[in-house]
Amino acid sequence: MARTRNTKLAGDIETLGRWDLDKKLLSNMTAHPKIDMDTKETFAFSWSFVFPHLTFFRFDEKGIKQKEVPIFSMHNPSLTHDFAITKRFAIFHETQLVMSLAKVLMGRGTPVVYEPKQRTRFGVIPRQAKCDSEMKWFEVQGFNAAHIINSWESSDEEIVIVASNVKSIENFLVNKKLDVVLEKVKINLKTGKVHRNIISTKNLELGSINSSYVGKKTRYAYLGVLEETPKTSGLVKIDLETGDEVGKRFYGDGCFGGEPLFVRRNEYNGDDEDGECNEDDGFVMTFVHNEHTNESIFLVMDAKSPELNTIAKIKLPRRVPYGFHGLFLAN
Repeated sequence: MARTRNTKLAGDIETLGRWDLDKKLLSNMTAHPKIDMDTKETFAFSWSFVFPHLTFFRFDEKGIKQKEVPIFSMHNPSLTHDFAITKRFAIFHETQLVMSLAKVLMGRGTPVVYEPKQRTRFGVIPRQAKCDSEMKWFEVQGFNAAHIINSWESSDEEIVIVASNVKSIENFLVNKKLDVVLEKVKINLKTGKVHRNIISTKNLELGSINSSYVGKKTRYAYLGVLEETPKTSGLVKIDLETGDEVGKRFYGDGCFGGEPLFVRRNEYNGDDEDGECNEDDGFVMTFVHNEHTNESIFLVMDAKSPELNTIAKIKLPRRVPYGFHGLFLAN
């Protein structure tokens, strides 16, 4: 994890170095930690070439790192980039992209290889688990997700996962056109039954939601229209209940963006009784690069408007690489 400081007078960002959480985080950490806005807990994981490949951990409301939970039931070094939480569980995904230590040691091309015989499955573990004996795995055939949009519990026995299934996962890291479908997966934790429903077939990836709805039922998501990895030609606001595209915007000829990021208009105060009508009250932000003029902008859009109207457009002094993404901090 990088550690930065904002110098107030100049408004610049100064890099201080890596932050190891007072020597309590000696491994890497996912780029997509999940924050429960109600409990103020943060959930994350680390990944390793050597066994155990996956380790789950959390930080309490004071930011103190809790005991690590190695996931011994993940036997293969499946590339795990993202995960999800619900109010009770953390959810991990095993894909057909596998990290090859041999390729790393020999220096031969990308360390990520496609293994078509590798089974794809979701692992569900209680958020407060002390060991991975509480992990349950559910096979979901042919499901390869790089990013999970959100997950929630629809009942005491069922969880819902919304994610982009990259059907041509072998092309994901080689800058080729992808075949992506946005799916809603329902898993019955008691019976093991899995039900899948396609929400959209429009190559939607790099999704974002209102962060106060992490782990809760979500109505709206904002996703990039993927061309070649990781270039997006526009973005779509999609209704996850109906599958309707309720907002969309394309960047224009020769213009490509990255991950759209939703930012809530008002600070979260722990009260979600405003309901679905205000879930999308905020802004969508992204970087857009014009390949004809070699100019880049930071684009801020109105998340509620069907055309995702421009709120602000800021010309950048330098290029932001495609695929660059992160999170928004109010302070």
